[in-house]
Amino acid sequence: MSELIDKAIAEVELPGIFSTIQDTGRIGGRRYGIPSSGALDLNSYFAANRIVGNLLRAPVVEVIAGNFSIIFKGRAKIAVTGARCMAYIDDEIVQLDTCIDVDKGSRLLLSIPEYGFINYIAIQGGFWGEEVLASRSTYVPGRFGGSWGRALRTKDTLSRLDMNGEEPFSSFNFELKDNLLLLRGFHLNEGIEQWIVNQKFTIEADSDRMGYRLSPQSELPSFLHREIVSIPVFPGMVQLTKSGQLLVVNKDGQTTGGYQVVGVMDEKELANLVQLGPGAEVEFSFIL
Repeated sequence: MSELIDKAIAEVELPGIFSTIQDTGRIGGRRYGIPSSGALDLNSYFAANRIVGNLLRAPVVEVIAGNFSIIFKGRAKIAVTGARCMAYIDDEIVQLDTCIDVDKGSRLLLSIPEYGFINYIAIQGGFWGEEVLASRSTYVPGRFGGSWGRALRTKDTLSRLDMNGEEPFSSFNFELKDNLLLLRGFHLNEGIEQWIVNQKFTIEADSDRMGYRLSPQSELPSFLHREIVSIPVFPGMVQLTKSGQLLVVNKDGQTTGGYQVVGVMDEKELANLVQLGPGAEVEFSFIL
């Protein structure tokens, strides 16, 4: 277990609408009904850790929809990646995707994103999080892990770990697209495929870390719907409801589902979807 090197490195000033400690997530718990959790956008998460010289699995702060600030209680090196937002240190704009030196008493503020939806803040060494089942990721529905099993609150104290290390990671540009690729799911047929690819879907406001809800422009023809028994599901699986709404299982999503599985997103496509955020319109194409 990594040891703390600073008992208190920062204090939360503005917690935003939903900010948590996340790492790569839990492995092997789905058989017991425990989701993986972990960073929603692994590329942006890995990039943040790589910039500050951390092991890629080091915990970070995941900020959904911005409006987040922390006050540093000591000197540190940090990085902010993910959604394109305005980042300030003591009212001075700082660049995203770079290593930033902060002093004791400095304030980091992230605005509401202009492009994208989720940001990652890494600190050299990694942020402390409660370790449960070999992960420091926060799982809010289960009330355990990471930031005390809940979203961060004003005046929460953040501590720092010692998880420095060099690991290979390819750099990338933060670019989003609105045409997403799906692998064919178990219950996909020609009729459902044509219905999906011939329209746009809107990401609903109640989308969250458990699942993204996408509403179609037109209802699903009733003859294309059929009931199934519950089956195991995992992040990236796309389920089809009776009305035609698509339910995309996210990192905190349930481990079983009773809707037709019509597609599967890989990690990159799922990250793109969650970064688009509520209100965005998307289209789908099938591969393989």
